Amino acid sequence: MNFEKPELNKTSQKDPVKDLVKDPIIKKLENFFVGVFNNNLDPGERLSEMLNRLKIFLDEGNLNILNEDAIKKIKNDLADCSLINNQEEFINKGIESLSSLVNWSQADPRAFEAKLRENVVAVNGYKSLNEMLTYGEEDDHIHLHVNPSETLRLSEKLYLIKDGLRKLKEILRSKENIKEVIAVSWIVANNPGIMEKLGFTVEGPITPEDKERHLNNDNRDIYFAHISRDDILNPEKNLWL
Repeated sequence: MNFEKPELNKTSQKDPVKDLVKDPIIKKLENFFVGVFNNNLDPGERLSEMLNRLKIFLDEGNLNILNEDAIKKIKNDLADCSLINNQEEFINKGIESLSSLVNWSQADPRAFEAKLRENVVAVNGYKSLNEMLTYGEEDDHIHLHVNPSETLRLSEKLYLIKDGLRKLKEILRSKENIKEVIAVSWIVANNPGIMEKLGFTVEGPITPEDKERHLNNDNRDIYFAHISRDDILNPEKNLWL
């Protein structure tokens, strides 16, 4: 299937945003553009933020399903979007600007999500354990991040989680300053039993203030989990070796 010149279907040509609202990616894009709008940036800064947060999708040198013309059109449309001062119009124009990415996600969800994972790592500067798990370091702890994985089967997710934790264990052996590993995610909230079986202690929801500061407009429940360095390195206290 050719995505070099993505086109909306006949109904969506009349109102592409209205006709796409039922797709899950639209809600994510709404959150994305609300976050950009609420940062109160000037048009130039808005455009820079949007382009940076889409950097892998808009990199012509990257293995990408979009060709040079499609990428150029997205950049031009986002430039127009950056000038809009009404929030609803800004969001609608932004989503319409990314209609080629929406089409891609609908036609080949797994391939799109794989590219999305690559983009998340590039934008945030995380280090990869595998395609699903990444991490960052801060002071005496490591914070785990779960890349977008909605298209992965449960068996794939479990394998990648265990694989990532095994790799993390080897990393901890060489980093004596790290005392704890933490995870803050909707996945923790949805799977507390699995996290506990993996040796983590699961706490309740994070505070609204922390959620707003770190996760912008994510409306899902977000839980905090943690496991000590000693528990990860102690084979008697974990079940994922």
